Formats: sequence, C-alpha cells, structure tokens
Amino acid sequence: MTVEEVARSVLGAINTSANLLLAARWVSERYQKLCSRTRFRHLRTVGELLIPADIADGTATFTRGERRVTGNATARSVWDTRVVGRHIRAATTWYLVEEATAGELRLATGFGESDTASAYRVVPRHVTLAPEAKWLSDTGFVLMRRRKPLRNIALAELDTVAPERQRITTPDVWAEVGYGLTPDGVRARTVEVYPYCDDTELVHYVYWAQPEDLQYRDSVPAVIDSYVLKEGALIDAMRYEAAGAARAGQIEAAAYWRNEYRAQATSWEREVLEAIRGDKGVDDVMFILQRAGVPASEHDIISARDEIFVRGARP
Repeated sequence: MTVEEVARSVLGAINTSANLLLAARWVSERYQKLCSRTRFRHLRTVGELLIPADIADGTATFTRGERRVTGNATARSVWDTRVVGRHIRAATTWYLVEEATAGELRLATGFGESDTASAYRVVPRHVTLAPEAKWLSDTGFVLMRRRKPLRNIALAELDTVAPERQRITTPDVWAEVGYGLTPDGVRARTVEVYPYCDDTELVHYVYWAQPEDLQYRDSVPAVIDSYVLKEGALIDAMRYEAAGAARAGQIEAAAYWRNEYRAQATSWEREVLEAIRGDKGVDDVMFILQRAGVPASEHDIISARDEIFVRGARP
C-alpha cells in the first residue's frame, strides 16, 4: 500500500475532519517511530570500509614547538591531500595533519618532540562510515581478507590497553569515536580500527540505516504491515479531534476523544510488539559473509586442519 492509501484509511476510520496531507504526515511519522523501537531487517545493510595502508616513505624533520613538518624528496613525493585528516608519528605521539602543501605538512598542534631526518608513519586513525548509518552492530565488523570478525570495545578501554597506539599490523578491534566529516563534507559516525593497517584492508560492517521520510506517493515498505501504521496514525487523528473539540469548548467531546486515543495507544503498543516479534534476522557475521558470497562456516579458521578443510581437501 502507499502512504496515501493508509492515510485515506485513517480518515475513513473515524470520519475525522483532518485533511489527507496531514494524515499522510502522521503515517510517515509513525513509520519513523516504529523503526526507532527496534532494528528492522529491511534497514540492515552491509557497508564497506576501505582502510588505506600507512605511509612511511622517506624521512621527515620535526621541530619542537613547531607545527610545520618537512620531508626529504621521497617523503614529499607521497605527501598529498590524501594525508590531510590522518595522523603522523615520529617517536611516541600521534599528531593530526591539518594541511599538506608544497611538500610540507602542517599539524593541528605544535610538535612536542624533536626529530631530524626521522622515520615516520602516517595512518588514518579515525575513519568515517556511511552517513546514513543510524545503528551499528557490535558483532558486525569483519576483516574480509581473513574473514575475521573484529571485536568491539569501548574507546575508553582502548585508551587503557593501548594508550600509545604503537602497533601497525592487522586490525583486531574497533571502537566508536563519535562523529566526523566524510571526504564529501557529510557528517557521519566515526570509528577507530586498531592495530592500524600496514597494508590496505577491506572491512565490511553491518549497520541499520536511518529510515526514509515517506512521502505522500511512496509505498509502505513491504516488510511493514500497513495496518500497524494505521493503528498508530489513528492516535494522532484522535488527538487532532480532541484538540479541536477543546478549542470549540466541547468539553464532553474532547474528553471522549482523549479516552479514545489513550485506548488506541494501548492497541498501537500491542501491534508494535507483534511487528518486532515477527521481524527475525540471521547473525550479523553470517549476514556479511553471505552477502559477500563467502560460505559462512560455523566457526573461524583456528587450526591447520580448518585451513586444509576450507581449501577443499579432506583430512
């Protein structure tokens, strides 16, 4: 059914004086509210996160208290706009690269150490996800090259166990950082994947998208029963009638509609719970591997026997 059809059903159910466009708005808002109550399957998808390898070509010179970093010819050849927003380390601390021009880097803060012609590493410490990602799966990050699930930990825990962030190898964990800007300037959720990558890695992750704002002519998603949205929109229609009766001084009519929308709210809650129970999904890691066309085994490869088995040989 379309939003228009559900809205007409709402208007006809109680013969309200509200107009059709207003009823359609109620239907759309009830859809938004329904999707905020649980993580429905139709909003779940797999995102791709391509994490670039670290940059460590050439040498760099840092001056204590200065924000300017200069590199030798080899370093300058790889210092371009892609390093902006990443972090650089020479000895101990990571510094945010704010600008890259004319073979030089400009840091967001002054350098607290001193190194001349030093080796360095540049990594993307924080990476942004899909802007439409509303919820993330705790178990839904998978390093695709190894088909290895990454463990989710809190950022505070990561700061405790690895405050210096010295390891650059293959990722094991991920932590949500907050929000940042994508290369297109769109605000999106940001995560830190650690250890940092010494080679380019592809990570797939499960997220639930922000539900769309249904318009008048849009179809209601097939996995959502239209009667659930109707039951919810009826609450708004009854509130509309109660408010109109109160403004007109019709106290008894206002009281009647108040009782009706309260009873309808109870009915709506039952329908919401039924919709949630009817929405079942598979495990998030299995979901990623199935979407990627990889047979989802019952467990990870943890022994030589497992490796031989998945390659097609039989022990």
